[in-house]
Amino acid sequence: MAQGILPFKYETEKNTTGMTALAGLPAYLDLVQVIGLRKSIEKHLKVRNGGQV
Repeated sequence: MAQGILPFKYETEKNTTGMTALAGLPAYLDLVQVIGLRKSIEKHLKVRNGGQV
C-alpha cells in the first residue's frame, strides 16, 4: 500500500484472517490530515483546556 501523509508505514502481516488491528483507521487519519479537519475544528470550536471542573 502507498505511504500516506502521516509518519507511519504500512506493514504486511502473514496472518490469513484478513483483519487488521486498526480496522482501516490509518486511511481516515490521512484524510483528516489532508482536508485540514484539525485546523478547522480548532478555528471554529472553543475547546476548554484542562480537566473537568
